[in-house]
Order: sequence, then structure tokens, then C-alpha cells
Amino acid sequence: MVSYEEALSVIEKIAPEVQKKELFLSESAGYVLAEDFRAPFDSPPFIASAMDGYAIAEDGLKSYQVIARQPAGDGIEIILKKEQCVEIFTGGLIPANTVRVIRKEYVQRAQNLIKVIEEEKQKNIRFKGEDFKSGDSVLPKGTLLDAAKIALLASFGLEKVRCFGKPSVAVISTGSELLEPGTPLVAGKIYDSNRFFLLSSLQKFGFEVVFHTRLKDQPDQLQSALEKAVQQAKLIIFSGGVSEGDLDYIPEILKRSGAAILFHKVAIKPGKPVLFAEKDNTFIFGLPGNPVSVAVCFELFVKPLLYRLSGITYQPLLVKAALLKEKKLKREERLRILPVYYQNGRCEFLEFHGSAHLGVFQRANGFVLIEKSKELLKKGTLLDVRLI
Repeated sequence: MVSYEEALSVIEKIAPEVQKKELFLSESAGYVLAEDFRAPFDSPPFIASAMDGYAIAEDGLKSYQVIARQPAGDGIEIILKKEQCVEIFTGGLIPANTVRVIRKEYVQRAQNLIKVIEEEKQKNIRFKGEDFKSGDSVLPKGTLLDAAKIALLASFGLEKVRCFGKPSVAVISTGSELLEPGTPLVAGKIYDSNRFFLLSSLQKFGFEVVFHTRLKDQPDQLQSALEKAVQQAKLIIFSGGVSEGDLDYIPEILKRSGAAILFHKVAIKPGKPVLFAEKDNTFIFGLPGNPVSVAVCFELFVKPLLYRLSGITYQPLLVKAALLKEKKLKREERLRILPVYYQNGRCEFLEFHGSAHLGVFQRANGFVLIEKSKELLKKGTLLDVRLI
């Protein structure tokens, strides 16, 4: 058995060769930028108005003559005399000698004459290059592209972007007790929830599942599925069958197939039986069968590997939270991962019956990692909540 830190270190030492691909910007969400992007021109590319109003060349006059109307998108260049102004719209090109844009609600207009009725204290000008100068670094290699960053790239006219590829994933639920949702429930059986947790989690983070199935605890079926998945996927995720029971076949099947077991059993609770292996340049996780263990191991181990195989180091979303109620804990020999509900800088531990307690996710939106020696957490203690 290894510690959590040792297990994570095994994953962090993996240095995969990540393929690059060119994507349309509209398809790039969730991918990682494969090269630095520098501004090809100044941004904004011209001096523009930040308001609907009137561009003036000299302050202090009570009235100005309107000589032109400049909507956003028009490129007419105008030079103003001191008593003149141009009606301008947000984003519109303003005259080069503009000193201020008076917002329209600060004036009264009669035909082509405006009268200033309230002093304008703001310049309301977007200066050329105030965001980025041509050649400035905009986004470095290794940036995870989200909606805001994609919009930023689009503002520079990019149609396509070079990104690191993402790993293909296979998901295999194991257990003779499992039923497919939508079929009648019978005595001694439960519905397969782990596969749907994994599939939806992978979908949420934009990873492609090339193969998924539910199998009974039968070694020949498991062996066949492993061989098929290795041919199709860069990462295989098994749930169930990795502990020490008579029907836990996954570790032995992996060994017989020639897979290298990189770690098996981690000193965490829940999730102790988790297994990580490699075969023919494909990585394999064996997650415990209980659903909370699956969620914990996905967050602690699977996500860091997925992002590493996508060209980026995974950074969990951590927030500081004050504990709402005192929490007494039993001393453990393993790192504890407990579900919490976080809101507005505070958190509370939820009633938790163990790793099979799927109902805890009715409210849980984060985990807290508790050192094994800790036996009391006082009200108000600041905790690091790992949001999920």
C-alpha cells in the first residue's frame, strides 16, 4: 500500500507524448493550447468609443455642432474642430483628436446642435492597444481553453487553433449483481450507477468515450473486454473487481495480460483498493466498486491523469471554508476524504454512511481531505474544500 502523495507522484511522473491537432475555434472548448499565442495586432485595433454619445476635441464649451454620425463598423476618419462633435456609438471609431466622449444622456440635442447639461468627467475612450500591443503574449502554451479565452482568440480573428489532443477513454463496469437502468429490479441485484457517473463526468470535461460496457464477474469476459479496450483507448477505467475477494479478478487479469501494476491500494478512505497500471502504452485504472469510492478516486487520480494526457497539469478547485459545526472524528490509519456541502465561504460535513452511500451526493458539492491523526475539528476551523 502506498500513500496518497506517493500514488499522485506516480501519475505526475508520467510524461506522455501528446499529439497536436488543429481545431476550428468553435470546437476547441476544453482543449489545451499547444503553442504560445501572441497578438498579431494592437487590441483594440483603433481608438474607439466606450459609450453612445458625442466625441469632442475640446473640453469646456457649452454647445457643439454635430458634423457626422459614426456607428460602430464605419471606418471614416474625421478631424474635429474645437466647436464640433461627432455622434458616436459604443465601439465606433472616433476622431483621432478626440479628448472625450460625452454620453448622450448628458446633452440635449436640437437638430445638429447639442447643449451640455451635465459635466462629463470620464473620457469614455478605448485607446488603441490598451489591452494588448502587437507581439504581446496573449495566451501561453498549456492554457486550458474556456469560453472567455476562446472569445479572446476570436477577437484576434483566429479561425483555427493548434491544441493538444485528448485521450480516448473506455469505461467498464464489473459485477454480476449489476442491472442496466430501465430493466426490472430483481432480488439481490442493483442498478449500475458507476458507469453513468463515469460517462457523465467524462462528458462534462470533454473527453471522448470510445467504448463502454457492463460485465459480469467472469474472467473470460473481462479479459476479452480488456483486449478490446487496449486497442481503442488511451485510458481504460474499470469499476469494481479490484479488491481481495474471490470474485475480484481485475488485478490477476492485468498481471496475466502483461500489464505493469504501477500501484495497487492507497492509504485513503474511501478508495483504498484503487489500482493503476499500464499496458501497451495504455493506462488502466481499477476503481473500487462502491460509488463514493468511484467519485473520490475519479477526482483524486483519474482527473489528474486525464489532464496530463491532454497536455496540462490538473489544478483542483480549492476554496477556503469555515466549518459550521464541530466535527469529532475517529483516529484512522488512512487519509480520510469526506463529503461536504459548501456555500458562501462556509461548509458542513454531511451524514455519511460509508463508500456505498450514493445518496450523499444529493447535497455534497465538495470533498475535504482530513489527515489520519486528526480527531477533532472545531467550529470555525478553516478547511480546504475541493469542489466537485
